[in-house]
This record gives sequence, structure tokens and C-alpha cells, in this order.
Amino acid sequence: MEEFNEQNIPEAYKPISAWGFVGWSLLFNLPLVGWIIVIVFACGVSAKKNVTNFARSYLLMWLIATIIAVVTWLVMFALGFTGAMLSSMS
Repeated sequence: MEEFNEQNIPEAYKPISAWGFVGWSLLFNLPLVGWIIVIVFACGVSAKKNVTNFARSYLLMWLIATIIAVVTWLVMFALGFTGAMLSSMS
């Protein structure tokens, strides 16, 4: 049986270092350019599967944050509108 070590892992599945994740995070957070890069990498353009999965996780976090922000804005708008209606009635 073949011994499992880092040399036997195909290039596409080799792990990314901690500093690699920091670098990708900084790149993905650049306005406009980083957003385009994260979308391109999430579509599977990168040769490394870890980078593709990391880009997909970034997109999911952006989607969840956007949904939470929109729902929060709608709730605050509804509460503000209701509060204004109630105060104008009295």
C-alpha cells in the first residue's frame, strides 16, 4: 500500500497555507476587481480545488450578508413607517 504524504497528493488537491488564505482573502476583498476575481474563481477557473471552494464560500457569505442586510432594512423601514403612522394618528 502506498504511503500517504504531501508528495503523493495531486497538484489540484494540495493544501493552501494559512498565509495563502490570508492573501486570497485580501485579494477577494478588493472592491470591484476582487469581486470579479472571486466570481471567476468560484466558477472553477482555478487549478486548485481549495481556491475554488474558498471562493465559493466567500460568495455564500456575501449572499447571506446581503440577505440579512435587506431583511433588516425592510424590517426597520416597516417599523419606521408604522411608527410614523401611529404618531400622526395621535
